[in-house]
Amino acid sequence: MSFVAFIIIAKMAGAEMHAYRILTTLALTTLALVALAGCSAQPTGPRDPGPVQLAQGETCATIRAELDGLDRKGAPGFYQLRDSGKKLSADQEAIVSSYDTLLNRYLGARCHA
Repeated sequence: MSFVAFIIIAKMAGAEMHAYRILTTLALTTLALVALAGCSAQPTGPRDPGPVQLAQGETCATIRAELDGLDRKGAPGFYQLRDSGKKLSADQEAIVSSYDTLLNRYLGARCHA
């Protein structure tokens, strides 16, 4: 039965206020159910695992200090060289690899947030 038909029947029965209350309750209940269904829907993308635990004694500040040290050794320039197709020396590759590892730990632990 549609809402319009329900209202017509309710008016004919002389119970307009009762029909209004029923419709209001029905509408609010429907709205609440739709809202709850939206909240319980599973995300379609990958799930966030949360921050990664740092090793004992390791802090965001210590990782940041190591990253700064590698910056001073030229890590950003080594990335640019590698990305432009140039061959890096073993020392430069080691710096880039260390920087990648540290940056992954820094971001994984949500130190940047």
